[in-house]
Amino acid sequence: MVERYPRWQKATIKQLMLERRVLLLSGPRQCGKTTLARELESSETEYRTLDDGTLREAAENDPHGFIKRSARTLIIDEVQRVPSLLSAIKKAVDEDPRSGQYLLTGSTNIQSLPTVNESLAGRIAKIRLRPLTQGEIERTASRFIDSAFEQLFSRSHTHYDRDALLEIAFRGGFPEPMLLQDRGRKRWHTDYVNAILERDLK
Repeated sequence: MVERYPRWQKATIKQLMLERRVLLLSGPRQCGKTTLARELESSETEYRTLDDGTLREAAENDPHGFIKRSARTLIIDEVQRVPSLLSAIKKAVDEDPRSGQYLLTGSTNIQSLPTVNESLAGRIAKIRLRPLTQGEIERTASRFIDSAFEQLFSRSHTHYDRDALLEIAFRGGFPEPMLLQDRGRKRWHTDYVNAILERDLK
């Protein structure tokens, strides 16, 4: 089981769901989008993933019916798998301007879909989720940016030595390989890169 880490953007997402009709959480595969979306589930949300073949077929056959909500917020995971849902969501939120209706997750390339940038302009807030930061991994608040702006940053700012910094760099921030040993972690990253290259070369 992959360990769960606190995500600093969780509070921002909750706030935006009170302000905007649609929120898109995008980012690279395996960076933790689905995990974070599931953590946001409550009695006021309904979760549907388009990784489920039956649900994906239902969404393709009837986009407008698929996005009907039985809860305040409908969470749709991997929305890029059925792009026609975005037009249906636009129509729905134009008819009902209440905030917090849809939380969508999708891979990074969803940002290039015309519907996101044109049809949903002004209706959608976007959050880019990246792999875990070192602060999230250590469960500590980071003041790196604040210190940099205050010109307090120096080599003494970090308590890591050279070997520790190299270990952090090679380990990366993807949640799944965190619990793997060196060889397994290297294999995971190799498979990840190969999968992306194979997809992009198709």
